[in-house]
Amino acid sequence: MDDDAPVWHQPVIGESLPRAALALPGLESLQLFTDARVLSPPISYLTGMSLTEVGPGTARFDMPITGWLVGPHGRSYLGVLAILADGPLGCAIHTVLPAGIGQLGEGLVAQASLSWRGSWPSTGPGASR
Repeated sequence: MDDDAPVWHQPVIGESLPRAALALPGLESLQLFTDARVLSPPISYLTGMSLTEVGPGTARFDMPITGWLVGPHGRSYLGVLAILADGPLGCAIHTVLPAGIGQLGEGLVAQASLSWRGSWPSTGPGASR
């Protein structure tokens, strides 16, 4: 496949949590990713977001703000920030789940003020406790 092809034309890279990981407690299953024992999920390859630390009730992700994640005014889109917030939130919850129990989305709701004029760092962590 041509590397210059649009991302939606490229084959999927990565994997979701392997089925065998369902037998592990939530924290141990996420440590498969932080210890690089399994491929990162596809969203990691799409956004550059990576799970860097997990502990009981906590998760940390890093994500570079690359040019294609930034709007025409040099600011990140709210959706990009929602992805960065959703990862740590969902994984922090997952770390305290017993073996055999999964979860679905948390129903993250994000609101923004159109009058906000701040700036974002070029890279930065997202964490949830």
